[in-house]
Amino acid sequence: MKIETRQCQNCKSEFVIEPEDFLFYEKIKVPPPTWCPQCRLQRRALWRNERTLYKRNCDLCKTSIVAMYPVGSVFPVYCRPCWYSDNWEPLSYGRDYDFSKPFFIQFRELQDVVPRISLQIDNCVNCDYTNQIIDCKDCYLIFGAGWNEECYYSYRIVYSKKVADSFFSNRNEQCYEIIESRDSALVYFSQNIADGMDLIFCYDMGGASHCFMSSNLRRGSYYFRNEPVTKEEYLRRLAEIDTGSYEKLERYKKEFAELYAKSIHRYASLRNVIN
Repeated sequence: MKIETRQCQNCKSEFVIEPEDFLFYEKIKVPPPTWCPQCRLQRRALWRNERTLYKRNCDLCKTSIVAMYPVGSVFPVYCRPCWYSDNWEPLSYGRDYDFSKPFFIQFRELQDVVPRISLQIDNCVNCDYTNQIIDCKDCYLIFGAGWNEECYYSYRIVYSKKVADSFFSNRNEQCYEIIESRDSALVYFSQNIADGMDLIFCYDMGGASHCFMSSNLRRGSYYFRNEPVTKEEYLRRLAEIDTGSYEKLERYKKEFAELYAKSIHRYASLRNVIN
């Protein structure tokens, strides 16, 4: 059996099926896929919703709520107080298993009648427009997060304060548009930052501070476009940078993309791991 290249019936891109894949499909008695791996992954994840929120009414108390399930869902959706209350009996939805019907059909029938909680929010204050968060305060449109305060439009952030438009933020404060950063403050438009402070358009920095458009630096300060300068020269050059101009900001982002492509990239992001 040879390697076969097929066209995805969904996105029309080409993908490869290896000989061992064909042997596996034959073993489990399923036909070879007609969708590429990426489209198959998207289809498998369709059941999960984190970041799309809807206005609707609780199906038990009828009050207006924000939920991750839209109006018209086949199953009941309860607000948090109702879902945890004694006003309904979970055990009443139990049913005998029918050995004459496929398992997944019965499982789907059960899912279609059991109530679901509107949002996964635990021990939070003023965080109505969020989902899957815990111990947060005054946050808006953050998801998969915990132990944050005054954070906005971010995903997978923890123990952070005043962070916005960020992804994978851990113990950061007063940061904007950061990706995979930790233990840092006053970091903007940067990625892979650890123990940093006052960094703008930086990549892969550890223990660095007061840098602009720099990368692959460890425990250095006052670098401008990867060039070490005095504090006075750094502040003079930085005063000429205008991130308030949309046109200039787009140019900085393009420059940063070029810097990112030319920088050294570690083979994997690992820390304190064995084998």
